[in-house]
Amino acid sequence: MTVSAAYSGYTVTEDIIDLADTLRSPIEDEEDLRRYVAGIVNLARDSRQKAETALKELRSIRQEIMKVRGLHSEKPRPPSK
Repeated sequence: MTVSAAYSGYTVTEDIIDLADTLRSPIEDEEDLRRYVAGIVNLARDSRQKAETALKELRSIRQEIMKVRGLHSEKPRPPSK
């Protein structure tokens, strides 16, 4: 899931850069531009959802690791002389 979230974020970033480049020149077809922007918004929402899901999964994994470490982490005793 984290790879998917990263890829989605990368794709959104590329689309936003393309949009900014497009807006620098005269707009020929406003309807195409509206559809393009709507697509970017949908992709951004999907990317945000994937990122939130990945974050929850990583937190869950971290909590499990901490739980296991807490159950099995006795401090080593210094060697006796």
